[in-house]
Amino acid sequence: ADVTDVAGNPATDNDPITLDNTVPTIDITTPIEGDNIVNAAEDGDVTISGTTTAIEDGQVVTVTFDDGVNPPVTTTATVSGNAWTATDADISGLDNGTITVTADVTDVAG
Repeated sequence: ADVTDVAGNPATDNDPITLDNTVPTIDITTPIEGDNIVNAAEDGDVTISGTTTAIEDGQVVTVTFDDGVNPPVTTTATVSGNAWTATDADISGLDNGTITVTADVTDVAG
C-alpha cells in the first residue's frame, strides 16, 4: 500500500503472503484389521491407518466410526511423513453390521 500525507511525504508497506492452493487429500488404508471385518477379539482395540498428500507433519487426523444408531466413536492420529495411524479405537458399543469409517484432516492453511 502506498500513501502520501498532506505535506507530500510518502509511506509504503509491503507484507508477504503465502499462497496455498494445493488441495490436500487423505486416504484410509484397507482392509481395516486385515480383512475389513472387525470381530469380537478386535472391536475393543481397532487400528486404522492411511496416507495424506499436501498435509503438514503434526496435523491431527480425526477418525470416526458410525453405525448410524449409537453415538459415533472418534479417535485421532498425527500426520508424520504423509502417513497416520490411529490405535485403540473401542467400537464394541456399536451395532453389528455396516459401520461407516471417516477420516478428516485440515492443512495448516485451513
